[in-house]
Amino acid sequence: LRNKIDDIDKKLIGLLEKRFAISSEIWDIKKRQGYGHFDSKRESEIKKNIKELLKDEVMQEHIEKIYDTLLIQSKIYQSEKEGD
Repeated sequence: LRNKIDDIDKKLIGLLEKRFAISSEIWDIKKRQGYGHFDSKRESEIKKNIKELLKDEVMQEHIEKIYDTLLIQSKIYQSEKEGD
C-alpha cells in the first residue's frame, strides 16, 4: 500500500509542476495584455468544478482546503518568479 501512495505522490508532483508552469504562462499572457494578477471569477469557477468532480462528500472540505492552499501557493510562486 505504501508503494501505491508513493506512486500517487510521484504523479501528483508531476501534475503540480505542470499546473504551476501553465499558471505562469497564463500570468505572463495576462501581464502582456494588461490584466490584473488575481481573477476571483476564475477561482470561483475552479472551486465549483472541484465540488462537481468530488465523489466523496466527506472528503469535500479537505480537498477544498488543499485547493485553497494550491491557489495561494500558485500566486506566491508567480510573484516570486516575477521578482527574478
